[in-house]
Amino acid sequence: MQLEVHHHPYVKELLTRYNVAMDSNLGFFDRAFKDIAISDYENVLQTQSIEPETIAKNLGKVVHSTEKFLDYIKRTRRYNRTYSLQATWASSCTHDPEVCAVVLVGIAPMLYAGLRCLIDAAADAFMEGPASIQEHSLISVLETLGYEGQPKRGKVRSSDIRSALSDVNKDVLNVLYDLAGFWAFY
Repeated sequence: MQLEVHHHPYVKELLTRYNVAMDSNLGFFDRAFKDIAISDYENVLQTQSIEPETIAKNLGKVVHSTEKFLDYIKRTRRYNRTYSLQATWASSCTHDPEVCAVVLVGIAPMLYAGLRCLIDAAADAFMEGPASIQEHSLISVLETLGYEGQPKRGKVRSSDIRSALSDVNKDVLNVLYDLAGFWAFY
């Protein structure tokens, strides 16, 4: 994991989830008073009676909110499309929805951690202003996450990133977090 993102508590938490067996027998005190998501100790698909329609709606929120950010990133002249215009999430998922589910669950931890790091770095940079250490840290986080558009696009401002990520709210991050734990039960 890159230095720019590995020190964040939620990144450490996700890494721990993959390296330490999960305790699904938490006591009342742990569940009531610790900051532990239900998906950390329960199969929420079974215990919360979540219907496929609810899952689809929540995934729609994730796709919509991240699409806004991706549209911002793609405006750079250095953006090179990796896939053809015909290769879309919708067309791929219609053809083989199980493969799409596997891919989404597989990338959920990285997407969650990357978005959280970017949101935090942009907020810190916005508060401290241009030419601050936090502004340079934001650029480092962007580069760590694969953004290479800086020279052609001009200076990326923290306000631009915050605006581009404005639809990535707590609900969207919670959906991604729950998906990141999906592996624990299946």
